[in-house]
Amino acid sequence: MTTTPIKAMILDMDGVLWRADAPIGNLPEIFQEIAAKGIQVAYATNNSTRTVDQYVKRLANFGISAEAWQVTTSALATARYLKGHFPEGGPVYLVGQDGIEKALLENGFTIQEKDVIAVVAGMDNYLTYQKLRTATLLLRAGVPFIGTNPDRTF
Repeated sequence: MTTTPIKAMILDMDGVLWRADAPIGNLPEIFQEIAAKGIQVAYATNNSTRTVDQYVKRLANFGISAEAWQVTTSALATARYLKGHFPEGGPVYLVGQDGIEKALLENGFTIQEKDVIAVVAGMDNYLTYQKLRTATLLLRAGVPFIGTNPDRTF
C-alpha cells in the first residue's frame, strides 16, 4: 500500500487551534512546520458570530498568517445557501451577530422584521425575548427557518 502525501488541510479554528483566548499548542511553530512541508491550509468554523476579517486578525494574533480567501465560516455557508435559493437576495429576519449579518448583506440580503423570505439564526450573545418572539411568530406563519449551526451544546 502506498500513501499519498498530504497536500492540503482544512482546519477547524474554535476549540481546535484555540480555546477561548488561549492557543492550543505552539501555533507559530506548528504552522512554520506545515509551511515548510508545502502543505496548503484553509480554515473553517461553525461559529457564525465573527466575520472573515475578524478571523484573519484572530489568526494573526496567534502568530498565523492567513488571507481572507483561506477562511470559511458557517455564516458564509449560510449566505451562499440562501443565495442559491434566492438569487436576487431579499429581506430576512436575523437572530445572530456580526459574522452572519455581514455575510447576508454582502450577498444581497437585507435585515428586517416583516415580510421576510427566511428566519436566519446563529449564535447570538445578545439574544432577547423580543428577538425570540419575532422569530417564533414568523416561523409559525410559515417562514422558512435557516440555522447556521446545529451544534446542540449551544
